[in-house]
Amino acid sequence: MSQENIGISIHQSVKMIEQAGREIDSLSELIQREIENSISSDLPNLCKVVESWSENLSERNDDYGWVLTDYAFSLGLGQIRKGTPTTARWLGIQISLAGDGMCSEVVKNEQPLVHINLWDHPVSFDEEIYMGPELESTDVQLIDNVLFDWTSEEKFWQDKVWTYSLFLTSLNTIEDIRKKIVQPVTELMKGASPEQAGLTEIEGVVRYNKIVENHYDVA
Repeated sequence: MSQENIGISIHQSVKMIEQAGREIDSLSELIQREIENSISSDLPNLCKVVESWSENLSERNDDYGWVLTDYAFSLGLGQIRKGTPTTARWLGIQISLAGDGMCSEVVKNEQPLVHINLWDHPVSFDEEIYMGPELESTDVQLIDNVLFDWTSEEKFWQDKVWTYSLFLTSLNTIEDIRKKIVQPVTELMKGASPEQAGLTEIEGVVRYNKIVENHYDVA
């Protein structure tokens, strides 16, 4: 390959990364808006926002610091009750484009993932609190191959800890965001099972299969 062609290839690669970044920003804004709208319209008697997305942003770059590999934002939710509200759970969205947020030494997935979490902590790459196909905890149930549930015996959203995942490329329109994120999250927070929430029928939902201890294949 000539020096000119190498230069063109580098330029095109950078432009592709820039375009991907713009699309991720746009997707993130749409997800945040749609989730907040759903909480106010569909869950007004169940929970309320007590920490904004902007208070809980986290990102991670590649080892050289050149490329953003992961981006996450979490919304703090509190119970509806008198007094000063406190955060009971964080609804987190983690977008992983490379690295152990989407693959591991055992799991050779090459498709970017979007993890949707209801956790007792916001997603934080600095604190190493994030989702990936390799789990540290063994105290988890994989329900219908689509939902990781660390609190399967609990009934109420403020006591639950769960995650499901989507292939990033399955989110192309506002309707995709509503059908694959907003609606399932709303139903899960109301106490629905993954099947009742429609997770098992979603096009683009990640179906996990345990292959070795703490490692789950992505399909």
